[in-house]
Amino acid sequence: MTGFPNQGRVKFQDEKELFDFVTGAGSGATAPFGLGGGGAFRRNASAVSLAADTSTQSIFGASKGQFTVEAGKSYKFDGLIVLNTGTTTHTTAFGFVLATAVLANVRITAIAGDAADDAVGAATIINLESATPAAINATSVDPETIIMVSGSFDCTTSGTVQPAIAFSANPGGTNTVETALFTVQALGPSTIEKFGAVT
Repeated sequence: MTGFPNQGRVKFQDEKELFDFVTGAGSGATAPFGLGGGGAFRRNASAVSLAADTSTQSIFGASKGQFTVEAGKSYKFDGLIVLNTGTTTHTTAFGFVLATAVLANVRITAIAGDAADDAVGAATIINLESATPAAINATSVDPETIIMVSGSFDCTTSGTVQPAIAFSANPGGTNTVETALFTVQALGPSTIEKFGAVT
């Protein structure tokens, strides 16, 4: 790329992304913090209410948190989710709701911990190979679930991906997403294996 971050504006080799680090303005729709020159970030500024049922629900609300992905590109993602729920025993699933997008080579590593509010609890870890929401913890009656996810996928058909959770049973009580932070970054073309000074 030409230019330097400390000079404010950066243009990438494909001439399609121009971003101003000072003002946040740019001709591209996304900031260039991904290896491939593009990325998107979403967080909830306040708690998001969840339905007390077994439906698949966006961690940011029904029409929020839809990340646009393009065919022929590889992406990586990272997220932190903190849920407060009722105490009826249930598992929690994580995955993506897809709108038009078709994904391949999906790899999701999820760590989930269940505990009483602000207490130390046990954690589980699982690897998933599908975007479809799947259980990432054992059944629990604890009201707090902390989820950390990281992974990658290739996009074969453009569309959107929306991070989501689902309960195996109605947890009862009041259910909220207390914290949700999620980043999706383009790595490059779907054939990419490395970037930068690495063998």
